[in-house]
Amino acid sequence: MYPRLLHIYGPLWVQSYGVMIVLGFLIFLFCAYNDSRRARLIDSDTFFNVIFVGLVSAVVGGRLLFMITEWSSFSDPWIEMFCLWKGGFVVLGAIIGVIVAVPIYLKMHSVKVLRFLDIVALYGPLMQSISRIGCLFAGCCYGAQVQGFVFSIIFNDPASLAPTGVTLHPTQIYMSLLSFSIFVILLTLKRSLQKPGQTIFLYLVLESVARIGVDFWRGDRGDVVNFSCLPFDLSLSLMQLWSLGFLAISILVFTFVSTRKRDF
Repeated sequence: MYPRLLHIYGPLWVQSYGVMIVLGFLIFLFCAYNDSRRARLIDSDTFFNVIFVGLVSAVVGGRLLFMITEWSSFSDPWIEMFCLWKGGFVVLGAIIGVIVAVPIYLKMHSVKVLRFLDIVALYGPLMQSISRIGCLFAGCCYGAQVQGFVFSIIFNDPASLAPTGVTLHPTQIYMSLLSFSIFVILLTLKRSLQKPGQTIFLYLVLESVARIGVDFWRGDRGDVVNFSCLPFDLSLSLMQLWSLGFLAISILVFTFVSTRKRDF
């Protein structure tokens, strides 16, 4: 694909991955800010402040979970954890980071947490869908090798993070399409998901399912756990195990907020 879009000077390039993340973030910001519920819930200054807090916590959470799951592949993980330019980011970790940090900030400013997170969750999948195109350009999050599959993809750019010259599952496209589908589902159900917290936790349920499914076709799964006790072969990556736990929690909390009358 095209991991580098524009050469600036020496080793400095405009990376396609970064461009798509910025594009996705700006579209998310525009949609969330102009959502009719936002003005009734939070003023503009507080909104942009909490978005900044969310952005920082997302970067920290996404990087930290990546380092945890890929710890053994780094020669000096305590140092390389801070080398963001070397790549390595997990969306689920970013979500966890936001869920931990943003409510604290919102509570400090007396903003209803779940109602704000519902707005974020509606447009978050749209941002992910666009950002995943950046993964495709850069070659990260690449798929496993496959033969004779009509939707396979071949990376030829030597700067690509994916193996070059072999046919791979286009898992970046899978995730982009699934994220966009989640956005459409949530948008369609917007009027039905009236109770605070329903949108955010339904989003987490769908996102967890998407990650668990697509990971079976990932070529960068890392360490896997084999469940030989089952009557069929099953191996799950550490990320799938994390997602399974997150899925279970999200289902329980979605059920809880759907039956709860109190708004918080």
